[in-house]
Amino acid sequence: MTVLARAPGATALYAGGMEVMDDLDSVLKGQPHHPLTRLGLDSVRLSTELDTVIPALLLALEKDGLKFQGAWRTRGLYAVIHGIARPANLVPATVRVVAEDGVHLESPLGPLTVPRNGPCGEGQAVTLLLRPTAFSLWVRADVDRVPVTVRSTSFLGGVQRHHVEIGELRLVVDQPLGGVEELRSQMWLTVDPAAVYLLPAPAS
Repeated sequence: MTVLARAPGATALYAGGMEVMDDLDSVLKGQPHHPLTRLGLDSVRLSTELDTVIPALLLALEKDGLKFQGAWRTRGLYAVIHGIARPANLVPATVRVVAEDGVHLESPLGPLTVPRNGPCGEGQAVTLLLRPTAFSLWVRADVDRVPVTVRSTSFLGGVQRHHVEIGELRLVVDQPLGGVEELRSQMWLTVDPAAVYLLPAPAS
């Protein structure tokens, strides 16, 4: 299951994926850096918290008119579900043409042709959802590359997370450690079209 949420005034969308776990005890004992282990709860207290949270989540979804499909399961004494928030970028775009090779878009990222996986009538305003890994950064310009300004960089294990700007649009871009040949304040950005998801544009 995927839950989408956007904080007021935020430019990023967060999606929590629900993961089925076979053995909660082994995760807590053997994976010290796992998000559940870092909560500092034993398996009994943690499963109690999850049993409280899941019905509240379903109720919130139903209130917003979202249909829940599927079910969760348990093994033994403990609930085996947890959710982890992951960042994503929201980019406004307009559908130019819907063709056999995909949906042709105009956006701040330049012209894009992406798979048809959401609302896409010609002339329609849409929102593009892109994970930070959907981008690549380059030192040199090329035909399909958009200039960006790198505002900050942080290190997350084997990943470099960059916060970049295209005009007033701010994006989160993740690159493998060493994946960028040279990091500069001015870089060039490309998008993997297969990693673009179409969402309805926000109501004006």
